[in-house]
Amino acid sequence: MNKKGAEITIGTIIIIILALVVLVVLIYGFITGWGSLWQNVIGFGGGKINVQTVIQSCQIACTTQSYYEYCNRQRNVIFEEKEKGEPMSCEDLESRGVGLICDRVDCEVIMAKDCLALTGDLCKDEENCNVQWMNDGDLANRRKDEMGSDKEWKSIDNVDSGLVKDSKSGETCVKAVLN
Repeated sequence: MNKKGAEITIGTIIIIILALVVLVVLIYGFITGWGSLWQNVIGFGGGKINVQTVIQSCQIACTTQSYYEYCNRQRNVIFEEKEKGEPMSCEDLESRGVGLICDRVDCEVIMAKDCLALTGDLCKDEENCNVQWMNDGDLANRRKDEMGSDKEWKSIDNVDSGLVKDSKSGETCVKAVLN
């Protein structure tokens, strides 16, 4: 009895498996992006310690008084070889006691002048427009009861920047336009 069939060598099987792995990596890289792929690869075995580099970028953010860069932006900080990075803001890093001290940026209180200074940019040719701090309770009530074409306020929109919230006073920076 003759059996007819294809014989596959072990070398051919290995080549097919390697080709499938490469194909999967290419598909994953194109779908999620190559930077993300690289972060995931180093995430398995850890990465290079980058605390000092992150501290330097935080010191620049402090010196330039960049509230968003210092208080909000998350950086991937690696403290020890072969550890995965931790997402941290400069404010978080300062509280870890790594030698980062910033007395120019207070993430809890953002000065009102920064909000008010946005009026020129946000209200260029718009009449009855200003940028101001508004108490969170008043903001909710005004949006609900006093905003519309036949009401006092035409629109009240949150300002989209890193300077939008004063957490101590409970106020939000808004662009308000009167009718």
